Formats: sequence, structure tokens, C-alpha cells
Amino acid sequence: MIVRVHAGWLVPIAAPVLRHGWMDVDTARGDIVGVGAAEAPSERQADRLLDLSEAVILPGLVNAHTHLELSHLAGQVPPADSFVAWVRAMLAVRFGTPAAPAAVIGAAREAIASMEATGTLGVGDIGNTDASVSPLAASSLWGVHFREALGLRPADATRLLEETRLAVRRTHHTLCAAGNTRLSPSCAPHAPYSTSSDLIRGLASGYEPARAVSSIHLAESTEELVFLATGQGPLRDLAADRGAWDGTWPTPGVGPVAYLAQLGVLHHGLLVVHGTQLRREELRMLASTGATLVLCARSNRWVGAGVPSVSEVFASGGAVAIGTDSLASVADLNLFAELQALRDLAPDVPARSLLRAATLGGARALGCDALGVLAPGATSRAVVRVPPPAVTDVEEWLVAEASDTSDLRWLDDLL
Repeated sequence: MIVRVHAGWLVPIAAPVLRHGWMDVDTARGDIVGVGAAEAPSERQADRLLDLSEAVILPGLVNAHTHLELSHLAGQVPPADSFVAWVRAMLAVRFGTPAAPAAVIGAAREAIASMEATGTLGVGDIGNTDASVSPLAASSLWGVHFREALGLRPADATRLLEETRLAVRRTHHTLCAAGNTRLSPSCAPHAPYSTSSDLIRGLASGYEPARAVSSIHLAESTEELVFLATGQGPLRDLAADRGAWDGTWPTPGVGPVAYLAQLGVLHHGLLVVHGTQLRREELRMLASTGATLVLCARSNRWVGAGVPSVSEVFASGGAVAIGTDSLASVADLNLFAELQALRDLAPDVPARSLLRAATLGGARALGCDALGVLAPGATSRAVVRVPPPAVTDVEEWLVAEASDTSDLRWLDDLL
């Protein structure tokens, strides 16, 4: 059945906003088959009409970086004055009295439900385990589950790489056996300060049989810059305290982007997360590689790492996506709240650019071709919002004033 949907606003993302537009949806296939303006009606015959009046339709948002397996830590790790202080507190809570597996899975399921309720359709989920895979597979979300590994001792790299790839293969087999095509597994190195160079090289290309994308935390804190430059500082102390330091890790002596460039791992399928400490020239260098920078500004502030230079990030011309990080370092996983925080940090960045980062930017970074746009071939699971009557710039309203999502509905539910 073809349903023609009329709405006051259509936000296609890859094309200009349409005032009083229409969208044809094939409800049997669950995808969009046509989009247009009111003055350019479709030649296709629709079986039914759905008039959404002055509502706005936009693609489901993409949370390009979160840790769903840490959802059970919500409210247990307070904001900190420094990144390493926060990490120590988080590790103490997570491993001091480990939560039961059922509690971890249940918290991940609740977190996913909150994401669905606030407009998220795509996700880049990072996990040291597969605790979130079953809840994700049972949800409406599309995306990638990254099995993350870390280990600073060079001698451990081969073993850790084999273990990680084996875990990803098992996840891939399980998803394929269940016929799940919305979720793909891949692998990811944690960060340059926690992962040896050989392990970074081995994981940063992703897991090609499923999805050749990967992720790495980068330039998140000043402590990271010190450690990469000198091999000293609070991060070395942390590694030593946790038994991860044996003195064999060679100090790079360069900045984080230069280090990854030396390792030859910067590519268009790599999600570089945080970038709080990146300078202008590093942002431009990163942009030239095609890697996507994922901003998680609210989390950065929570963990004592500061906030990214949002205006310079967008001015660099590189690919940008948006994430929330985990409930251990942010109050909620609401991407509209994340957009509002970015708008506060960068009032000069066009609303259209921020919306693109929260939709198409994340979709492209994760390799989810059916997400991020309103266009023929894209999924019809789109977000429906109801702006106040006085709104004339709907994109600005969405990024600056729409964090209360009580009005939000999904188009396919309405259909």
C-alpha cells in the first residue's frame, strides 16, 4: 500500500526544507518512494492519505557513540574535575561490586527504550562484552555494535586481537542466524593511551565481513596529550595502578592525530570520538583523511575533559556525527538534548549543519545507507514532531528548543 503523507514541514537533510510537502511511503516494504513539495504533486497514485497538518517530519536521529553496557551505572558516577579522576571513580563502581549480568542487560534494554522514545533510530554502540547485543537486536534500532579491546603491553597485542575478532565472529554468526540485517558487529580499539600500536592497527580497520568501520576515543583530555607526548602523567599512573604498565610501550612523542597517521589507521570508515583537545590544524588534518569526528559535548563536560571547539570542528570541513556517550557520564541519551547543548556552545554553526551531523553524518559513518535522509529508498521510520505555531525556522527550533520530546511520534506507528 502506498500512503501519501502531508506535513507542514519536511526536513530531508540532504535537500532543503520543504514547507507543506508530501512523502509517499510503501507500507509493505517500510520505505520511502517519493518526496516533494505541495506545488509539485506526485504522479503516483496513492492508496491512502495521511494529513499531519503542521507537524514536521525528519529522519530518525543517529547516536554515533554510546556505551549501552554501562547503562546500569546511571547516577552512580558523579561529574569530576579531571578526566582521570572520573575514570578512576567509574572503574571503582563498575568493577568494585560488579553488577549481575541480568541487571546489565536490563539496564541496556531500558536505555534503548529511552533512545527510541526520544527519536533515535541509529546507534554506534561500544562494548567490552556482548551484553547489549540481544537488547539491540530486539529493538527497532539500526547500527553497529563495536566490540572494544584495550591493552597497552605490546606483547599482549596478538592474543587480544585474536580474542576480539573471535568474539565479533560469534556475534556476526548469531545475528545472521537470527536474520537480523539492521545490526552489524565490528571491532574497535579503545584509545591511544590504553591500546598498543599493534592492537590499534589490527582493530581500526573494523570487521570487513560485516562492516568495515571502526571507532577510537581520541584527544579526549589534556592527560592524554601529556601521556602521548611524554609517557608520563596521570594516565601512566592509572595504567600502573591497574597492572597495565610494564615499561615496554614506546612513547609516540607526538599529538593524537599525528600518532594515528603514523600508524596508518586514519580512513573514511573510522569514527574518531570526542576530539575535545584537537587544535585547528589537527582538525583539518583529520578532515583530509575522511574520518568522522563524533562529538559528545555533554559527556566531555561531565568527565572533566572540557568541551570541544564545536565551531572549529564544523569550520574544518570534515565529517561530523553526534553521540551521547554512556549514562555513566550523561544524564540521558536524548540526542535532541545533545543538539541543544551544541547549539549553546556554537551559536554560529547553522542549524542545518547540526541536524545533518545528528542524522546523515552518523548514518554515513556507520554505513547505514537507509538512515539519515528523507528520500526514495530510505526507511519510512521517521520522526514526527509538533512545533509551536509561531515557529518559522523549523531547523533552528529542532536544535535549540526541542529537547522536550513528549510530542514525538514515529511515522510508521502513525501509518
